[in-house]
Amino acid sequence: MSLIILSRFKNEAHIMYEWVQHHLSEGVDKLLLIDHNSDDDYLTKNAWLHNLINQGKVEFVKSKSDNQTLDYSLYRDWE
Repeated sequence: MSLIILSRFKNEAHIMYEWVQHHLSEGVDKLLLIDHNSDDDYLTKNAWLHNLINQGKVEFVKSKSDNQTLDYSLYRDWE
């Protein structure tokens, strides 16, 4: 892998398709998305994500902090 995007989100189910597809079409190898306490049922509303998760193109992890910078620090060395 050469390019991974690490991003934190909350309640973005309504725009997730456009955001994910845009970055994958631009050549991003993987999206590591930090769920900051979403309550919009984004995985159910975006069933198409399951295929990308199975392919290793998208991964969701839970936020570990209320501080966005700390969350990024905790996951930046992820593999």
